[in-house]
Amino acid sequence: MIRRLIRLSSMGKPLILRASGLTCLAVLNYAWTVRNKTIHEEHTSISAAKWAVMMQPKKPPNIKTCYWALPGKDIMKASTDGSSRDNPGRSGCGIIIRDDAGNIRGVQLKGLGITSSYMAECHGIFNAAETAYKKGWPRLFSGCNYKLQ
Repeated sequence: MIRRLIRLSSMGKPLILRASGLTCLAVLNYAWTVRNKTIHEEHTSISAAKWAVMMQPKKPPNIKTCYWALPGKDIMKASTDGSSRDNPGRSGCGIIIRDDAGNIRGVQLKGLGITSSYMAECHGIFNAAETAYKKGWPRLFSGCNYKLQ
């Protein structure tokens, strides 16, 4: 069936497609056909306006410098982060705990269901404290990146 659709689209006949996968196939086939005609025949051109495509370059990434320092002697350091898709929305948090030599001593990821980004950050800190307590680590330094607005 796909070969028949490709043959029909290459002959310039209109196609009526009901499935999204077939629609994608037909669009890709048409684009490839136009591309080949453009390369091999001088009089054909591709028009971005015909496809209603907005041509905008992507913004370059904003790279920021950050520093991370080891914790003091006999202190565990927990780096935590929490986020939510909307606010409130589907949320999760993660922690990574390192010792004073920088060795990773624990990693945890947790889905939280529907909550705010602030509560997701708080859950990360609470989970780090709970993990330190269960492992018998009496000294824990925790940090997060949440900023109150």
